[in-house]
Amino acid sequence: MPDNSASIRRPQHIWLAVVVVYMILVLGIDTLAAQRVQWPFPWSRLQWHLSTTFPSLRGTPWSGFDVFKFLFWFVIPFVVSLPRMQWRYLAGKWDRWDGLLIGGLTVLGMLAMFIIPLIPALQATYPSLGHLGAEQKWGYVQRAMIWNFSWLLGWEFLHRYVLLRAVQREELTGRWGLPALRWQEWCWLAVPLSETLYHLQKPGLEAIGMCAFSVVLTLWCLIRKNWLVACLVHLIIEVELLVFMTLLQ
Repeated sequence: MPDNSASIRRPQHIWLAVVVVYMILVLGIDTLAAQRVQWPFPWSRLQWHLSTTFPSLRGTPWSGFDVFKFLFWFVIPFVVSLPRMQWRYLAGKWDRWDGLLIGGLTVLGMLAMFIIPLIPALQATYPSLGHLGAEQKWGYVQRAMIWNFSWLLGWEFLHRYVLLRAVQREELTGRWGLPALRWQEWCWLAVPLSETLYHLQKPGLEAIGMCAFSVVLTLWCLIRKNWLVACLVHLIIEVELLVFMTLLQ
C-alpha cells in the first residue's frame, strides 16, 4: 500500500506555517503601533479603536474598544477555525482540580500585585489611581474592562487554541499526563515563547511572570483539554489589577 504519511504531514506543515506567519504579522504590527515606531511609516496609524469608526462614542467607555485586536486576534481566527472547531475543547471539562488551579492562581495573582509599588518600571506602567474620586474610578474601570474584552478573548483563542493546536500534534504520554522525553511532546512551548516575546515591550519582571503564567496554563490546557480555565484565570488577573490600582495601591 502507498505511504500516505508524507501527504498527511504536508497540509499540517502548511497550516503551521500559515498560523506562525499570521501571528508574527498581527502581533508584530500591534507591537510596532504600540511602540509608535516611525519607520518606514508611522505604525500607530494602524491602531483602530471603536471611536475611530464611530466618533459619537468618543468620551464613552466604548471609545477604547480595540477593533484591530478584536478583529485580527479573535474574529478572523475564529471564523477560519469554524470548519474544524473542537467545541468540546473550548467548552472544557471541569472538576475540583480546575477549581483548585483557578483559586491558587487567583491568590498568587493578587499577591503579585503588591510587587508593583516596589518596582519603578511596574509603578510607571500601572500607577495608583487611589487619588481619583469614586465616579472617575468607576469610569476608568468601565473603559478598562471594555478594552480588556476587546483583546483578551482573542489573545487566548489565538494562543491557546489556534497556535497550540497547530504546533502540538502529539498526545502527552508521560507520567501524570505530562510530556515524555520526546521533542514532539514539547512543541507547545511555542505558546509561552510567543507570549513572552510580545511582553518584552513591557517591564522585564512582567515578561518573566507572563512566561511562567503561560507555561502553567498552556500545559494545563493540554492535560485537561480545557481552554476556558486559562481564559478565566487571565480575566481574573486583569480584574485584580484594576482592583489593586483603584482601591489598594
